[in-house]
Amino acid sequence: SEGAIRTKDYKSAVSLLTEAVQSAKRFDMPRPRAAALLTLSRVYKEMGEMEKADERASEAVIAARELVDMYVLPRHLAGAAEIKVLRGKITEADSLYEEAGDLIEAMLVNVPSARMRSTLVAAMSEVYVGHFALAAGQAIGRARRAISSSRSFT
Repeated sequence: SEGAIRTKDYKSAVSLLTEAVQSAKRFDMPRPRAAALLTLSRVYKEMGEMEKADERASEAVIAARELVDMYVLPRHLAGAAEIKVLRGKITEADSLYEEAGDLIEAMLVNVPSARMRSTLVAAMSEVYVGHFALAAGQAIGRARRAISSSRSFT
């Protein structure tokens, strides 16, 4: 699917990723299933099919929650939040970013290795940048509405 994505052959990418998701589900492999679902979500996002992107991102989060190793969940949550933002589901996106940030902070306390700590810090950065962009966008929107509203009184 990587080659199909690189060449923007999204139809082939969707087909290959859908097959990967089904195979991973059939063999009870939540990690590859979650990864394939998240990639499929990104492909649908590139195609402009936001509803399908949202559905696959949500499925990726559900699959990631099945893992004993929770270190992948924050990135899946952030990916799902990004799609929610694009669909205008701001409250849901905010909740997903909050959960991802909370998970990372909790995991940092008991991280088993320096390598894992750097992975978590990178994930934390992605989560916080996305969450900040959401908050900033909301603040700018409120400011514009306030300015527009005050102009109507003059």
